[in-house]
Amino acid sequence: MRQPILPCIVCNRKMDYLWPEEELTNVDDGVDFYMTGCYGSKFDLQEFTAILCDTCLETAYNNGKVRFVKEHDILF
Repeated sequence: MRQPILPCIVCNRKMDYLWPEEELTNVDDGVDFYMTGCYGSKFDLQEFTAILCDTCLETAYNNGKVRFVKEHDILF
């Protein structure tokens, strides 16, 4: 069963799935991401998921708080 969608971790905006019946990641106007605590963090080896809306991600990127790594190819 799919978990209820989380709000944006920055602005708390309510988020929606593009296709609620699908199990794949498909956040409308946002990014669903996973993070793992690293050595030195009290969350070492713990995995979390969160959602960041596109507006907050763009703002963070433009302010130098997020780094672009790469764009993936579409696999069909």
